[in-house]
Amino acid sequence: MFFRLINLKGLMGNNCFTGLLATSFDALPVQLDRFPPPYIFFLSFAVRIIFLIFEQVKTIMDIHTYLGTMGKNNKNNIPAFSPNLFWDVKADDLDMEQHKAFIVNRVLDYGQWDDWKTILNYYGLDQIASTAKDLRSLFPKSLAFISTVSHIPENQFRCYELLQSKDELWHF
Repeated sequence: MFFRLINLKGLMGNNCFTGLLATSFDALPVQLDRFPPPYIFFLSFAVRIIFLIFEQVKTIMDIHTYLGTMGKNNKNNIPAFSPNLFWDVKADDLDMEQHKAFIVNRVLDYGQWDDWKTILNYYGLDQIASTAKDLRSLFPKSLAFISTVSHIPENQFRCYELLQSKDELWHF
């Protein structure tokens, strides 16, 4: 019995794998270089399947880790939001229930799509819409977005009423 180092690059697709292959017959290395035994192809296929299974397990473990932690970044179980949302406060001090209006306001005005999906999964559309109805200020685009998504007319939002009563110095 002897060991031979072979390169399975061509047999593994994009994976460049060099492994140690054990052969259990008495053949000279020169004979192996010229005529590989038929079971080498079976072994390379088995190695390829093992690597595919390993990649699938790794992907499943990554997804499970992400879902298990839910992207939480602090002691109060606040999901991981974009870093630009809470530039003026400590994100660790926020509570998802106690500071709901503040979080919804920041996500609607400055958030990205992932931030929107996070609060949508956490609060639900009805709670977000009812919270947004009581906000004093929202950007016009944010107001149009939440109004369209929740099917609530813009004039029912508090920020719309305050925006209409506010005098502008320059109206372009």
